[in-house]
Amino acid sequence: MRGVQGLVIAVMCGLIGAVCNYLYVSKQARDYQKVAFVAIDSSARINRGDRFSNEHFSPVNIPKQNVGDLREVAVLWDDRSTVVGIPATRSYVGGEIVLRQDLKTRAQRDLSGLLGENEALRWVPVDQRSFVAEHVNPGDHVSFVVPDISGNSSGGSSSSGMPAAGGTETVGPFEIMALGTRKGRRDVFRAEGGSPSHENVIGIRVLLQNGRLDERSQRLFEVLRLTNHQGVQVMLHSSRKQGGR
Repeated sequence: MRGVQGLVIAVMCGLIGAVCNYLYVSKQARDYQKVAFVAIDSSARINRGDRFSNEHFSPVNIPKQNVGDLREVAVLWDDRSTVVGIPATRSYVGGEIVLRQDLKTRAQRDLSGLLGENEALRWVPVDQRSFVAEHVNPGDHVSFVVPDISGNSSGGSSSSGMPAAGGTETVGPFEIMALGTRKGRRDVFRAEGGSPSHENVIGIRVLLQNGRLDERSQRLFEVLRLTNHQGVQVMLHSSRKQGGR
């Protein structure tokens, strides 16, 4: 009988030991588990306005026990596809973790905070019949197809006050800073509870030279003045060849 009791006790002790060992191993495994976040690859150098691509990224692994609130503010490696194609709102060097706050900067900050000392923002009405705002985002570069006002800028307009009928010219490129009320990607803007409106009016970055608009901007706004600010057509440039500002 004592032998049976001893066997039962031994089995119970073994089970308790196995459970304790399992709990210990599980705790150790949790301690050594890591969470991967999106970081800039050591070989990459990204300037403001460059669009993120997969080649720019490498994972950085952080022990799960040390992650803390980083999961709430940084981009998980598994979610890196949501960042690809977004223009950088600042410069990055290799090793930096990509933070969600940086991706939303354009949508959150005042536009004036994104302008350089010799820059300004001007608004351009566009032709709604030939413009699809859903395909355009702040950070994109566009040119405007406008009536050719050659010979009219000094007052040589028709009796109706409009430039005489003729050809067109393309003025640009310009960087878009806002589409109506939207200052970031449409999906991000909506995720933050925003409702895009007035996207037929584009805010563009223009250069100031001695307090005056640069020649390219002067040309555009002279056309708008002579056409009574009628909507102009928009030509979107490739993201692989960003135009100058």
